[in-house]
Amino acid sequence: MASNDYWKEHGDNDEQGINHKIHGWLTFFLVMTFLRSVLTPISLILTFNMGDYLNNGLLCAADIVATISVSGMGFYAIAAFYRRQPNAVFIARLYIVIFLLMSLLGLLAAAYLTEAFNPIAKIATPVLWSVIWLCFFRYSDQVQCLFPLDTRRVGKYDYLFGAACIFVPIALLLFGINTI
Repeated sequence: MASNDYWKEHGDNDEQGINHKIHGWLTFFLVMTFLRSVLTPISLILTFNMGDYLNNGLLCAADIVATISVSGMGFYAIAAFYRRQPNAVFIARLYIVIFLLMSLLGLLAAAYLTEAFNPIAKIATPVLWSVIWLCFFRYSDQVQCLFPLDTRRVGKYDYLFGAACIFVPIALLLFGINTI
């Protein structure tokens, strides 16, 4: 039986009294994911300046696609947890990895395009948070209770969506840098 069906049938507490509601650090993760997924595109729109991309349309497209990808994956992760889908943990981990990759690529592109830039200090924060959240999803008792390993499933479209979210912005960035 899929985890989603189990919770609809049995409610939020099992016979041992274990709370199966989303709470604590998982709620914090989902709230922060929501805020980042909403505020990042708004920030991009409000601060948009083509000069920041050296008037290069491909670099601009890479940033826009990366922002949409991270935000879309964030909303997908929130929906998967809310619906208790069997792929929720995979989607959350994928979101974290995509966020980390896009942060690193953005910083490396900025370092490449700007001479007076120290990316080391700015790389540490996304790397640290990504490691913390990946460990949380690996070792958290709450995550294991809500989504036992034997009920987790990942569809082929999840892999396809994740690959597109990673490789399309990278390709645009590489082509954009190559045209400078």
